[in-house]
Amino acid sequence: MLSVREISAGYGEGDVIKNVTFYVKGGEVYVLLGPNGAGKTTTFRVIAGILPPSSGKVELLGSNIWENAEARRRMGYLPEGDKIYPQLSVRKNLLFFSKLYGVGEERLNDVMRKLDLLKYEGRPAGTLSAGYRKRVALARALIHDPQLLILDEPFANLDLNTVIWLRDFISSLLEEGRGVLLSSHIMGEIQHLEAFPCNVGIILNGMLRKEVPIGDLMRAIGGVDVLVRVDDMDKAVEVLSKKFSVRKGRTGIIVRINSYEDAPDIASALSSAGIRVYEIRTVDLPIEIFLKRTFAEA
Repeated sequence: MLSVREISAGYGEGDVIKNVTFYVKGGEVYVLLGPNGAGKTTTFRVIAGILPPSSGKVELLGSNIWENAEARRRMGYLPEGDKIYPQLSVRKNLLFFSKLYGVGEERLNDVMRKLDLLKYEGRPAGTLSAGYRKRVALARALIHDPQLLILDEPFANLDLNTVIWLRDFISSLLEEGRGVLLSSHIMGEIQHLEAFPCNVGIILNGMLRKEVPIGDLMRAIGGVDVLVRVDDMDKAVEVLSKKFSVRKGRTGIIVRINSYEDAPDIASALSSAGIRVYEIRTVDLPIEIFLKRTFAEA
């Protein structure tokens, strides 16, 4: 579907990314993983037709996106953050972009219905929760029915429920045969994609250093640590140590789980034991440390 071949690009003082090459197939996810400043956003701007490359080629469904405007129209790009107009209503936000793409009201309503936004259509977008602001931003990127969706740091600053919803939404896009290209600088985020056909490209200092199937990457990570804040740490350790590896931290207990699918089991076990749970969140291994440990050649 998407072919990125040896692209280099910068902002006037030399190239920020250098000879980046990868491919995204329909029905699959490709993750560009790297620390902040590695070149992920610059790569996406070239692919989306915003920043011209100094060399290389980007093709979508066989058409060069820098020579064919219709090819660019077949992708949807969601930059990092919400990128919505907070003072405008949800409908007016999306109406603005639907007019830019020449999309009719029927398609607009279909997208709003799919993302459960009709009930908030008259609300100023800025008054919505972070999860629903993300839905408005996604609707904007999907309004013209693209074949490829590009998401820059889509899981950032989302609560666990919204993260799970977004994962399921991505699954629905893959089932429709669309391709999804996304970026992350957080190891724990990409674990949500392990069930999908997915490759991970590791980018450092503007160069793609390694490409691995997500299953191989997850085995290299060896599990995920989550921080659990409760009202009775000693009792929580006793309860959870029956099933998980547990240790006390400064502000809560650290539980090692195999995948995010285990998180509900933590909450259920604690609740059944009469322990109040205040927070469950990922404790992420800094990507720089992970790369040094696992991919030393990067």
